[in-house]
Amino acid sequence: MGVEGLAVALACRHGLDAEGVLTAALLHDYAKAEPQERLRELMEQGTDYKPTEEDLRHPAMWHGIAAAHVGRSEYGIDDLRVLEAVAYHTTGNEGLGPIGLALYVADYLEPTRGFNGVEQARREILTLTDLRQAALEVARRKIDKIQRKNQPLHGRTLAMARWLERETGKK
Repeated sequence: MGVEGLAVALACRHGLDAEGVLTAALLHDYAKAEPQERLRELMEQGTDYKPTEEDLRHPAMWHGIAAAHVGRSEYGIDDLRVLEAVAYHTTGNEGLGPIGLALYVADYLEPTRGFNGVEQARREILTLTDLRQAALEVARRKIDKIQRKNQPLHGRTLAMARWLERETGKK
């Protein structure tokens, strides 16, 4: 429930649709515990967010696309702002809407996260007054961590960071 609380706090602070943000936050990890075979099946059944070849090489993000499909097919959620947020909450996406940006930031900083430096990250990111700048900082930190670990970086994360740099004027 930590993501939900932080996401709603961000929604209120930034004047977003709190109900939409809450719905996305409640749904975002819905499929996370599913086996990979089931996640792939759910992704391929979806109509809004079909997995790309690159997505198929990043199984850690499959649960978002799968949860977006479940949200529409089983719960009747048809708000594309919510479904987009759920689908891309791990990678981000160029042009991601405000609900998606709030979920992206909340998922990274939620209260039960325990990575090294999380308290400092919360202080630095949650004090930013522009949600796009906060999401850019999260993307930059994710990119840095992935590159330091010499792991493959999803192109959507890099594309989102570049887009947010243009949007905010922060290089």
